[in-house]
Amino acid sequence: MKNYITTCSLAAAIFLAGCKHGHSVVGTWTSTSPAGTQQVTFSADNRLTAVGDIKTPPMTATVTGTYTLESDVLAIKATDLTVKAKDASLQPLIDSQMGPRKKGALDQINRSGASNKVVWKSDDEFVAADAKGTQQTFTRVKS
Repeated sequence: MKNYITTCSLAAAIFLAGCKHGHSVVGTWTSTSPAGTQQVTFSADNRLTAVGDIKTPPMTATVTGTYTLESDVLAIKATDLTVKAKDASLQPLIDSQMGPRKKGALDQINRSGASNKVVWKSDDEFVAADAKGTQQTFTRVKS
């Protein structure tokens, strides 16, 4: 019985180690949508930073948080959101509008990012689809 458990444990360890050789999301990725362009960096310690350039009004939004990638499901948990106007004179207006809306915006990001189905096109490209089926293509940034 002891040998059986050891064998099963070893088989499970080999299987799990083999899974590590699949696609990796760790690195920096870009994506473009009608709203603008975003760059997302996934770190090996399951943290992420997403920076999006928004066209109208011209500003940059930065989301930080954590992620998990299990099988083909990418889940994102946003913990902070900052928005910076490209025109510094508009920053006080953005700050006054974001202050009371920040929690709601984070909640919305977390609802939409809770379970994204990932389809890998290659090691350097994947498509993520949210629960509503909205798809977004990400391409790895090469160093």
